[in-house]
Amino acid sequence: MSTRYQALIAAWLFQIVNYIDRTSISFAGPTMMKSMGLDAQDFGVVLSSFAVGYFVAQLPGGMLADRWGAKVMFVVTPLLWAVCTGGIGLAAGLTGVVVARLCLGLAEGIGNAAIFKLIGDLFPSRDRARISGLWATSFPVAPALGGPLVAFLLITFDWRVMFMVLAVPALAIAVLNYVVIPGRLLPNRAGTTGLAETSEQSIVAPTPGLAMPLSALAKQPSLWFLALGYMFFNVSYWGYNGWMPSYLAAAHHIDLKSVGLIASIPYVFGIFGLLGLGWIAGAQLYAFRPQLWAASFILAGGFLYGAFQAETLTGSLVGLSGAAFFLYGSLALFAAILLDYAPENSRASFAALATTAGQIGGIVAPLVIGYLVKQSGSFVGGFAFMIITLVIAAVAAIGLSTIRPAGAQSTALSAAMK
Repeated sequence: MSTRYQALIAAWLFQIVNYIDRTSISFAGPTMMKSMGLDAQDFGVVLSSFAVGYFVAQLPGGMLADRWGAKVMFVVTPLLWAVCTGGIGLAAGLTGVVVARLCLGLAEGIGNAAIFKLIGDLFPSRDRARISGLWATSFPVAPALGGPLVAFLLITFDWRVMFMVLAVPALAIAVLNYVVIPGRLLPNRAGTTGLAETSEQSIVAPTPGLAMPLSALAKQPSLWFLALGYMFFNVSYWGYNGWMPSYLAAAHHIDLKSVGLIASIPYVFGIFGLLGLGWIAGAQLYAFRPQLWAASFILAGGFLYGAFQAETLTGSLVGLSGAAFFLYGSLALFAAILLDYAPENSRASFAALATTAGQIGGIVAPLVIGYLVKQSGSFVGGFAFMIITLVIAAVAAIGLSTIRPAGAQSTALSAAMK
């Protein structure tokens, strides 16, 4: 197996552990709320605290990845996750949990842009939607695996021990990344892999002076369309991930053990969405990625509407599974589109600017949905809020489609769009 695919597998496992750490609290939510006497609005604050930290860390993480390289970030950040995840289990009350989740968001946020840098440096433009789809299958795989795991730990122990146990995989993935991630990545040109084959394990910093200043990156219209689309998408994405298990438990009166298993089903369809949309975007619809991105938002909103309107558990699962297919599938499109528009030597910084704005949606969603659920006693307002933001995200994606990608790495795409 080539070095670049070994690195892709390592990045996939990195993201699995990352997402289990961040989404485990959604499955543990009903138990934590009961144990600590929290209401829906309190739990919304807990969920949003992670997003605040994640938001703040995006830009520093991107700048560090461009300066130091992807490997440093892939090794250091899991060590920080381990401390923060275990810290949730040690928290004495609501304030302690909020602080621990805020720190976990910071720790995970600084490593986010390194993923985009790794894929952009290792793979050419036409392959990136497929590769991003393969890598991003970790997003739904993590809660699909994490749901039953968290349920088992909660039933066997309690939620505090669960978070301490979940710190162990983060330590293991840091060691794996140190061994597997290549130490030297060169800019990708003319469809090459971008990998400088070397046994050297140290990071070689990018050539000084080639990265674009943040002020120049911020002036690109494509960045703002990407940021707006990602921000409004994130409202629905994090609303879905944060509240879906609680919605199933409340609306269909499912016990803890059953929630862990049943709530894993939609994430399987999320995997299909990532693979399917990633493959289509790298083949037949290569030149129409922004339009496909917009369509995925509209279809996800339609399935969310169907999930809420369904009167049976089966109907809700069909709607939630369809929503997961397009919500997660759109992530493969986002990564590929972002890299097509990103300047070659500032990929991580460009990605960090887009995702920083995008994380505003992750902050807003749990707070607003928690407030709406508490005030109305149902999830109707929360579902409506998510659907509306998906429509706005689709409008931003259509706006992006009017701009041609720029840069050497996007020559083939620009030609295909003529």
